[in-house]
Amino acid sequence: MHSASLSLSVSVLLTFISFKASALYDVVDPGAVFSDATCEAYAINRKGTVVGLCRTNLGIRAFLWSEDRGSIDLSLVLGDVSAAAYGINDSEEVVGQMVTQGGYWHAFLWSDARGTVDLGTFEGGMNSNNLFHAFVWQESSGMQDLGTLGGPYSEASAINDVGQLVGWSALSPGVFRPFVYDGEGGMQPLEGATGNFSKAYAINSFGQIVGLMDYAPFLYDNSGLQYLAPQGVATGINDVSVVVGQRQDALGHNNAYVYSGGEWTELSTLVTPNSCWRYLLLANGLNDNGLIVGQGYCHGISQARAFVMIPVE
Repeated sequence: MHSASLSLSVSVLLTFISFKASALYDVVDPGAVFSDATCEAYAINRKGTVVGLCRTNLGIRAFLWSEDRGSIDLSLVLGDVSAAAYGINDSEEVVGQMVTQGGYWHAFLWSDARGTVDLGTFEGGMNSNNLFHAFVWQESSGMQDLGTLGGPYSEASAINDVGQLVGWSALSPGVFRPFVYDGEGGMQPLEGATGNFSKAYAINSFGQIVGLMDYAPFLYDNSGLQYLAPQGVATGINDVSVVVGQRQDALGHNNAYVYSGGEWTELSTLVTPNSCWRYLLLANGLNDNGLIVGQGYCHGISQARAFVMIPVE
């Protein structure tokens, strides 16, 4: 197979707001509609709308949060079903998984304008070989199987504004490599990626990709693939090349971090002094306005909770 090589213009990144490690953040619980549950925020769009999931005594429930709506039970909107929301675009369209009336998990698309769209499955339930494959869905053509890099299964993690997808594929049992996909070249291995456990988790509008390679965070752009640290994972990147993810601190504890300008900063150190949010475990995504989402602990609450960090003006 041919390696993928993306072309991007990073010079335009200078026109966006850059991350400031000296900034302070207020922290909000976007899963507050489920007060007694373990929750995690997975995605945020440019408008600041957040989606994620909570594990409740009713099962897995999806939530949506925005400043004007507050925290809402998206599973109730979907038909009072178990569901998980993993992504949201700037048109306020949410994607994730939901349990159908037949008891099966299906991919879904939801928005206020569309309502709930069951994206279905591949013919036969998963794909023709009854194994999980990455897919792309379009209204005109439905669900398209993206295949694999030669192994039995694959998974798509993210898509950007120009239709480039990233994810990971098994090359053989126990060996995973990141891929990039577009409509012209199909699925291609990410150039320079090696190791037995390598995955791509996010891609920005300029084709910059982040993930992990043998349990270390990487960034891929038009200069190639580079490690960002000896250990950890990079889970999100915005259009100003700010990266978020998870690393271990000096005591070996996993913490949410942000990477910008060649430096990592522990997110817990940026929270306003009187906040209960003193331990932020994992950052999953961020937008160009500096809002960051993930999972952490608020003092006095035993369960891990979803968070959205909002820069203080």
